[in-house]
Amino acid sequence: MNDPVDNKSVSAKQQLLAEMKWLDHVMGILSPHTEEYAVMRRIRTLVTSCIGARFYSQIEFDAACRRYRPDIKTGSKEYRRMLSEARYCMYCYGAVADDFFAERLYEKNHYGRNRFISTGKRYSLYQKFNGTVVIPEIDAKCDCAQFYREFYKRDFVCIRGESDRERFYEFFAKHDRAIIKPNREYGGHGVRLITASEVTAASDIFEKVLKEYGEAILEEIIIQDDRMAYFNRDSVNTIRVETVFIKGQAQILFTMLRYGSPGHIVDNLCGGGNSIMVDHRNGVTYSHTISGTIDPDSGIQVCGISIPRWNELLETGIKAAEQLSKYKLLAYDFALSKDKGWVMVEANSHGGFATVSRAGLCSELDMDELCRQSITE
Repeated sequence: MNDPVDNKSVSAKQQLLAEMKWLDHVMGILSPHTEEYAVMRRIRTLVTSCIGARFYSQIEFDAACRRYRPDIKTGSKEYRRMLSEARYCMYCYGAVADDFFAERLYEKNHYGRNRFISTGKRYSLYQKFNGTVVIPEIDAKCDCAQFYREFYKRDFVCIRGESDRERFYEFFAKHDRAIIKPNREYGGHGVRLITASEVTAASDIFEKVLKEYGEAILEEIIIQDDRMAYFNRDSVNTIRVETVFIKGQAQILFTMLRYGSPGHIVDNLCGGGNSIMVDHRNGVTYSHTISGTIDPDSGIQVCGISIPRWNELLETGIKAAEQLSKYKLLAYDFALSKDKGWVMVEANSHGGFATVSRAGLCSELDMDELCRQSITE
């Protein structure tokens, strides 16, 4: 039951989160739709930040360094230099370790680092638009699936404790395979494929799931359209649709394609995936990926590709945003299935801006002006 993407980084994350089990216990007692839950979530975010700063060198930096720069030997002169730079970027630009390595901030000067919308800046941005970084309807994957059930268009089961044992086994009586995801993780961490044969072979499989995940969601497999599988057949490739409310109307802020790398089932950037901007006016990919217009792993052309059923996707994204109109800035990930059209993979209360930053579009978007229009409508 290990994460195939990066076992070491997941282990480090679990070690970090173990420091706040008491908070998770209290949050588990509260309903996600209560004011008390929102308050506890804010406290958890604050504690996470404090713990992150305290363990930054031992955990987050090491995990990211192993993932992105395995050539750097722990304790070496280069390691110490990079650690110092990473700490500087965290405190000055709000860049976490994944930001530092994925965006190669160690190669950039002040201008390059400052123009990047780091994790810290991103959270601040969503706080300005939404008045909170806590959106109980979608922050947990189980709650998101239930709230947006009509957009998911697939079977799912939430696993929160012993009372869900029967539903767990009933699910695999209907489905040969499923995707299992941690209920409150992000970035593709802990996502894996689980088969009915695994469930049948291990009598204690449910106990293992509870022990490893605590809370999780089981989802029916999405069989993606071949035209989207072109980018990578091992992952379900998605379109990120960022929506914003301006003058009371939901609008598309930007769209981008996210696709995995060969052998990986997730399309998240920190899980080894890649991304490229999509012109939301015509559905054609443009700009560049991390490594250029040709994908470095597969060698395929990724620029100038038309995404199928584009207008249908935009309409779906707008409808989803209108169901949470009290929040002004949200992100949605959609996959194109073979027989059900566009289906929601998940909604994001603070989706990333890395690809937008990399494409040099931050100044064009003028987020400060959009925020002013959004909150004064």
